[in-house]
Amino acid sequence: MVLVVYPAEFDRLLGVGADALYFAVAEDPDRGTMTLIRRPAGGSDLVLTRSSDGGLAVDDDAVYWTESATESGGRGGVWRATAPGWVGERIAVASPVGVWLAVNSSHLFFAEGHWLVAVAKQGGTPKRLIDNQTEISEMVADDTAVYWVSSKRWTPPGWLKRLSLDGKETASLLAEIPKGPYTLLQTKAQLYFSQDSRPGRIVMAVPKQGGEATVVTDGDWGLMTVAEDGVYLLPDPHAHQRLPLALHRVRSPGANPEVLYTPPPGFKLRGLMAARGHVYVGQLPSKPQAPRP
Repeated sequence: MVLVVYPAEFDRLLGVGADALYFAVAEDPDRGTMTLIRRPAGGSDLVLTRSSDGGLAVDDDAVYWTESATESGGRGGVWRATAPGWVGERIAVASPVGVWLAVNSSHLFFAEGHWLVAVAKQGGTPKRLIDNQTEISEMVADDTAVYWVSSKRWTPPGWLKRLSLDGKETASLLAEIPKGPYTLLQTKAQLYFSQDSRPGRIVMAVPKQGGEATVVTDGDWGLMTVAEDGVYLLPDPHAHQRLPLALHRVRSPGANPEVLYTPPPGFKLRGLMAARGHVYVGQLPSKPQAPRP
C-alpha cells in the first residue's frame, strides 16, 4: 500500500474517486445540511449541498446519496450527480429511505423501511431484495453479495448478515455484535467490524462466506480502515493514551500494532481511508494557525 498524507482542511474524507478525493465540509446546524467537496489535483470543486442525514457513496463516475421526502420537498429516494455540472437527478423513489448506501460495480443498495432494495446505477425500477424485519445500518456490497448490520432501533446487539445476489431470498447470519458501534468495512474475502470495549474498541474479522469471527485488535482506537495487507487505525484522541497518536497497522489477528506514520511536531491526524492501493490519512495543525499579515 502507498501512504498518502493530505492536508485535512475539510472535516471528513467520505470517498475516493478515480482522480479526486471527496470531503464533507462542516454541517450548517440551522439548515441541517453539509457541503460535499471534490478535490482533484490542483484545486477543489463544490459538488453539492445536501441533507446531513442521508447516506452517500462515490465511484469513478458519480456521487450518490439518499434523501427523505421531507428533506427533498416530497421527492424522497436515491439521487446521483455527475461531472461536469454535478446536477442531482433522482434515480429511485423510496420512502422512508434509510441513511445507509452501498455500491458495487453495477448497483446501489439502500434501505426502504425494513426492506433491502437494489437499483441500477443508471436508474431504473428498484427491486426489493429482502424484508429485514428490523433496521438496517452499516452496509457494504461487492458483486456477489450485500452485507449489513441488523438491529432493533439501531441499538445493541446487532447481527451481521449476508444476502447473496444470485436470487436467493434468505439472508445468512455471519456474526452477532453484542456492543456498538458497528463500523463495517470489507476486503475481497473478509468483513471487519468494531464494537465497544472498556477501555477502547475491539476490531473483529469474519470471512464473507461465513466462519468464526476473530479478534484483530483491542485498544484505544478511533478511526479505522482496511486493506488487503491489514487494518489501519488511528488512536482515539480523547482516550487515555497507551498508544502514540500516529497511524498504526495490524497485519493479522493478534499481531502487535506497528507505527507507520507519525505527524511532525505541531500537527495531528484526522481522516482515514484505504482505496485503490493507497491509504489516505489527513494531517492538520494541532492548533489553528493565525492568519498571515
